[in-house]
Amino acid sequence: MNIPHIRTLHQSSKLKEISYMGLLFLTVIVFGTLIHSATETILGADYYTFWMGGRAAFIEHQTPYSQEVTERIQIGKLGRLATSEEDQMAFAYPPYSLLMIFPTVFLSFDWATSFWLAFNIIALLTTLFLIGSKNKLLFTLTIFLFYPVFLNLVLGTFDTIMLVGMLLFFGVLIKEKEPFKLITVLTGVLLAWSTMKPQFVWLVIPFILLYALRERYWLFLKTFAVTLVVNLLFSFVLIPDWVSQWFHQVQAYRGYVKSQPTLTEFLRLYMQIDQALLLTGIVFLLFAGVAILLLIRWWKGELHWLKVLAWLVEDQTRSFEKANGGHISIDPSSS
Repeated sequence: MNIPHIRTLHQSSKLKEISYMGLLFLTVIVFGTLIHSATETILGADYYTFWMGGRAAFIEHQTPYSQEVTERIQIGKLGRLATSEEDQMAFAYPPYSLLMIFPTVFLSFDWATSFWLAFNIIALLTTLFLIGSKNKLLFTLTIFLFYPVFLNLVLGTFDTIMLVGMLLFFGVLIKEKEPFKLITVLTGVLLAWSTMKPQFVWLVIPFILLYALRERYWLFLKTFAVTLVVNLLFSFVLIPDWVSQWFHQVQAYRGYVKSQPTLTEFLRLYMQIDQALLLTGIVFLLFAGVAILLLIRWWKGELHWLKVLAWLVEDQTRSFEKANGGHISIDPSSS
């Protein structure tokens, strides 16, 4: 066995991974600068909440859950304080959610949102390139015409990056027998970070972990576990009592955003709210039972993973809550 040759190949592979990351970083910088130069309207209404929360936590050393920060977010978005009947637009996520935007909180909002938009577009494009073949690349670009994708990019939500993590797992880790270690690690980091928004991943992440366990993706599982622990430790160091503050914000959110599961909203058109909630619960239990049966068949090798994933995504989509929102206009002078 030629050990020096193997070591050279390993070093070459690492150098290639680092080169790719450097190229992507430069692309984001250039593309973000172009977006800032070409765009007069400031985008990123949802991102503004995280940006303000990040500035409070990292620069002002203040809890992003405070009423003062919430009021600054309201003034920045609405130009005034929100009334008690309106969405309070408060930061209501774990502190480790802010790690993804850490470099941008030191920039003015117009520059920060330009780089965030560039990062999201480049990350999604790169992922699609890794998944699809070259002759289908033009077709995959039509994903940007898909309304939910386009809307999330415009609003600057974290959903796009969370989607990238899932696409990397199902489209690269499963498809490629020996993907770059960097991609495996990156996927684990992104999916662990994605737990900051449990309503988006509460069914998919457990299935991903089950799949990784069955297929013995040890590097991915170790990365996911270590990242999750580091995220939680970081949150406690940054804000020692963040759990109680976060829980309070979530409870408050459910109070000022009048929302119900999508199925409940539909059933309310034909029956009383109590009956709609009861029927929603029964339907949820039925679909949960089917999901468990599908998982058992998949674990035994009797069912393709894609069918299970489709059912879980459908269940998760069905359980999403519907909330009424309004037009947001960001006033950068208030930040």
